[in-house]
Amino acid sequence: MKLTKTAILSISTLTILMNAAIVPLLSSITTAFPNASTTIIKMSLSLPALTSIMFSLLTGLLARYIPKKILLTGGLMLYCLGGIGAGFTTSIEGFLVLRALLGAGSGVIAPLASDFIADFYDSSQRAKMIGYSNSAANITGIFMPIIAASLAAINWRFAFGVYMLGFVVLALTWFSIPIIKPVLVNDGLKRPIFVFTPAALRPAFSIFFLVLLFYTIPSNLSVFVKTEGIGSPSTAALVISISTFSSMVLNLVFAPIYARVKDWILPIGFFFCALGFLIITAIASLAALVIGEILIGIALGLLFPYFPLKIIEKTSPEETTGALAVLSSAFSIGMFLSPIFFSGATTLLKIDQIRGEFMLAAILFGIGLLVTSASIMKKIPAA
Repeated sequence: MKLTKTAILSISTLTILMNAAIVPLLSSITTAFPNASTTIIKMSLSLPALTSIMFSLLTGLLARYIPKKILLTGGLMLYCLGGIGAGFTTSIEGFLVLRALLGAGSGVIAPLASDFIADFYDSSQRAKMIGYSNSAANITGIFMPIIAASLAAINWRFAFGVYMLGFVVLALTWFSIPIIKPVLVNDGLKRPIFVFTPAALRPAFSIFFLVLLFYTIPSNLSVFVKTEGIGSPSTAALVISISTFSSMVLNLVFAPIYARVKDWILPIGFFFCALGFLIITAIASLAALVIGEILIGIALGLLFPYFPLKIIEKTSPEETTGALAVLSSAFSIGMFLSPIFFSGATTLLKIDQIRGEFMLAAILFGIGLLVTSASIMKKIPAA
């Protein structure tokens, strides 16, 4: 059972690498493909998110008929092919196709990472395992970009070797996770193709809102640090690592925190996000940046495990995979639309782009805090 636990946790280490490993390589990729426009190069980040959305939803549908282990194996093979293969391509077209395959594999893997926890652990252990799962992802998020950057210093193509981690996960899961046949429910009811029930849509909308606002940080932080005169791009990378570390710590203690505060985790998380963005915006200093990023990291450490756990708690076993697929798709949609949303908002409101984005995120997180707090208060019976 210990090996099964390790295998299940290892699945979560892969999805965070979809873009994290390539961000340090963008300048090298631009040099390698001099005829490609800046927009095309940026597509190498956005295209995997799009294919991830489609394949996440497809996974939710196929899990009704195909064992999840078989789906996971197929997803891991796509992930390895797309991830490692991109380092061998000699054309920008081939590079984009392989990045799309990586996104497809990630789309299959993402909902199954939490779904296997629902299958193999009872309600008393799920919160702890989901916290550990997110912690494993954050550990990968801290170290793998550093390894990728070190390999890129030799040759940018070598950096795609970090995706060989997929073969390790493939071996672990294949030999330690048993095949469980899908349980077909023959109750005479016509079931929808995708699970768009309130139990799936509420967490999906919340994570979309969170990711839409949060992703202005990784998109803009290095430029913000430079223009504000508080550091270099390496400073931005260090600060993001500190934030990721704080998320990892909160992931490890998520279960006892959730047991105490339950759904109040949502407004608490939005409060820390709003405060973190406000501090970063209001005080242009390295100390303020570190404090703000730590607060945002704490918020993400609470919120990212919360959403899949709520879906597992509120859906029937035959609906869980589909609902988690909707959650994963909402995450990717938020990541894809974030730069579009902020570009439009800053233009419409006529505010300074990066500082304005951060302040807008703080305001919207504050509104989210008020709305979610009011929603929870309504559910509390009067004394």
